[in-house]
Formats: sequence, C-alpha cells, structure tokens
Amino acid sequence: MANRLEQIRRIKQGIDFANVHVGNCDWNAAIVVQGALIEQLLAVVIGEDFDHHSDPDVNITFTEECDE
Repeated sequence: MANRLEQIRRIKQGIDFANVHVGNCDWNAAIVVQGALIEQLLAVVIGEDFDHHSDPDVNITFTEECDE
C-alpha cells in the first residue's frame, strides 16, 4: 500500500496533469483526470489502498511507473 505522502504526491501530479489539459483547452481529458482525482482523494480519506482500488479505472499511472 502506498503511504500517505506517496498518495499525496500522486494526486499533485494528477492535478498538474489536469491543469496542462485545461491550459490546452482539452476539456474532455481534464474532466476525466479531475474525476479520477476526486475518486483518489476519497480513497485517501477512507483509507483505501491506492494500488488496489476497488475501481481500477480511477488509478492514475505515470510514465515513470509504467517503465515507458
């Protein structure tokens, strides 16, 4: 299970990612990412395991995590 600081780091990365899409007027991508961020914030609040979320579609992965 990712620790709380790691969870917060991932959420901050997601916010930055969504902001880039907002800046590019890519509203669909921004909304999808923001929705996933809300799900992840809720997971932090209730103490759910970020790496094994009940809905894997809300897990946000970054290039460095996928080795691509």
